[in-house]
Amino acid sequence: MTETELHENLHPDDGYRVVVVDNRPISVAVYGEIFAKGRSISTLFPNLPDAVLLYEARAEQGREFGAAQRVQHLADAVFRFLNTGGTREELAETLKTLRPLIAAPLTIPDGYYLLESYLNTDNVYEHVFVSDAQDEAVVWVENTFVDLVPWQEIVRRLGDNGKLDSAAFVERLYAGREEEDLRALPEGVDSAGDPPA
Repeated sequence: MTETELHENLHPDDGYRVVVVDNRPISVAVYGEIFAKGRSISTLFPNLPDAVLLYEARAEQGREFGAAQRVQHLADAVFRFLNTGGTREELAETLKTLRPLIAAPLTIPDGYYLLESYLNTDNVYEHVFVSDAQDEAVVWVENTFVDLVPWQEIVRRLGDNGKLDSAAFVERLYAGREEEDLRALPEGVDSAGDPPA
């Protein structure tokens, strides 16, 4: 193959890729798309779509933003497999082989759901799970530690890693819970639990 033949058939932006349209707190959408010979695949094969919506979460489904990230991680891995020469048949066979291994999912504490999953500043995957009812979040830094962490520390970690929308979500979550707690106090009792002077 000559260099000219290579460049006629393979372009740097060819391949499968994940596109995330992140408009939090309004919505998060995860798309898969494919380019070939430097163009959208539908210009070469009109019967194929340019992109496919893989997952969408909206404001009223705030708990689903983490699920959108799970789908993004899966699509990233599958697309990297395909972009490196893997085929659909190989992918199906690999998933079939993996099936016994993934039969039992990891146990996330009851009531917790994924808020964020990202490569942190140390280039290690960090997963943040929050709860609508608990005062602390679960932070799992893969191969490093897993711990219960006060929500203020979660806000700091998210901010340090550029996840400001999720930091704001945590602040709103806990501010809303504190307001609820105050409304539940008996009349004439302040937030410290003391009766008025």
